[in-house]
Amino acid sequence: MIDTSPARFLPPTLLSLLLFTFVLLLRDIATLLGFLISRSTDFLTIARIFANLLPSILALTIPMAFLLGVLLAFAGWPAKARSSR
Repeated sequence: MIDTSPARFLPPTLLSLLLFTFVLLLRDIATLLGFLISRSTDFLTIARIFANLLPSILALTIPMAFLLGVLLAFAGWPAKARSSR
């Protein structure tokens, strides 16, 4: 029998969510670090700007991560179905 529990696709989904979010935030992180260093902006302001950027980026990365997690989790189904016959 094939395992269809959420535990099968949760780890790849979370890992891809972290990866996609980091990649999309990379440009903004460089800009924010530039503000922190050159204009001596306090860390709390940078953290607030970062927190304001996060929802718009998560709106893109959550569907991408879910799709990749499900695809990675269920990619081995044909092989398992053939071996169980």
